[in-house]
Amino acid sequence: MAAPGVTVTVRDAAPPRSAPTDTDTWFIAGFTEKGPATPQLIESLDGYTSTFGARVSYGQLYDALDAFFHEGGSKAYVSRVLGPSPVLATHTFETATATDSIIVKAKSYGDWGNSLSVEIAHSGSDYTVAVSLSSVLVETSPLLTTQQDAVDWSDGSAYVDITLGAGTGIPAAATSALSTGADDHADAADTQWAAAINRFDADLGPGQISMPGRTTAQSHADQLAHALAKNRVALLDYTDSGVAATLAAAAGTDQVGASDRHGGAFAPWALIPGLAGGTLRTVPYSAVEAGIMARNDQAGISPNVPSAGALYGLAQYAVGLSQAFTDADRAVLNDAGVNAAIVKNGAITTYGYRTLADPAADIEHVPLSNARLEMAIIAEAEAIGDRYVFAQLDGRGFTLADFGGDLAGMLQAWYDAGSLYGATAGDAYKVNVGAPINTADTAAALELNAQLLVRYSPFGEQVQIFITRTAITEAI
Repeated sequence: MAAPGVTVTVRDAAPPRSAPTDTDTWFIAGFTEKGPATPQLIESLDGYTSTFGARVSYGQLYDALDAFFHEGGSKAYVSRVLGPSPVLATHTFETATATDSIIVKAKSYGDWGNSLSVEIAHSGSDYTVAVSLSSVLVETSPLLTTQQDAVDWSDGSAYVDITLGAGTGIPAAATSALSTGADDHADAADTQWAAAINRFDADLGPGQISMPGRTTAQSHADQLAHALAKNRVALLDYTDSGVAATLAAAAGTDQVGASDRHGGAFAPWALIPGLAGGTLRTVPYSAVEAGIMARNDQAGISPNVPSAGALYGLAQYAVGLSQAFTDADRAVLNDAGVNAAIVKNGAITTYGYRTLADPAADIEHVPLSNARLEMAIIAEAEAIGDRYVFAQLDGRGFTLADFGGDLAGMLQAWYDAGSLYGATAGDAYKVNVGAPINTADTAAALELNAQLLVRYSPFGEQVQIFITRTAITEAI
């Protein structure tokens, strides 16, 4: 049992005042031009470029976020993927006596840093540091007197970090470009991708987790394991193929037990407007679906209502699909747990909503909507439970009653939304905080426990309409 105490953590951004429970957030990893390795909350494409730089030809992240925001998403945490041996662009400036004075490094990994140049200019016994990016002046320090002054100034720089060299004395006047910067993205393997998503701590809250366009079996296993461990739902992409059997076989590989019920796979890839007029870009469908889910969540639609079909599964930015599946193809894909998008009534429509759970062995966990609802209930229950940490356990049961009442109120809201199944609330859920869940022995062990029994509402995947033709001479 952990000891009570206080832990202070320094963060780039303030944490939420209470445990986040919104399910519309997208957690994504991918290659970027520059930027920190720590996850960053991005709320627009402009916010992405100011933090992570321009679109790169070797990654899907920029295009995926463009689709996500246009489809209705508003919050995405981005974690940068780096290769195993990234290098910061660097240059060492020497003193007038040719000893190392200051070492200037780009603020983040990547060859973008090779576009930085630094000018050291003297003014009497003082000097300035001027930073240019692609020959455009972007920062100039005030007058500096010592080597340490340059180090201290760089703490607030958006482009460079400066450390002390081995020599003594201010840098001589000089201008030089930084060099050898690289992110080593070509060598990034599943290990580096897994490290990127595992930077998304559980305290960032629930939501969808993706590696847009990453299609290896190991990357899928890593995303599903993350979803299980961090209370999220994985949205997976497969190779952009029009062969249903190929995609179904890949899905079969992803059916790996308890974690497969925490994610869904989507195909084919989507077409969105290109960067130049009259052109198109191909993006993984996970980006489109994450945006549709976020749009529906923000509109107050229960996560247990599938973000699929004619009501809640229409894309508003995607203009086409990379592949077209026949009805027979879609049957194969649906049975395998691959959710196909189709063109229906002229609109790009998500037309499948299953997890990767094997329907032959685990039919109960097939609805992806139930996985998202469970995610929301877990997050809300945890937030409620957090309010009772260190609550006194009185012998008259007042704390137990309050605890159970708060949990029941949370579940009642889901029942009122139709997300829990039953003719009455008592049929749909039950909260147990009495014996044997809580006893004098559990109180002595400093425990406060609750058991939630819930029945999730399924969705109608097959709608059948029977028409019986009756002669006009016969009564109906």
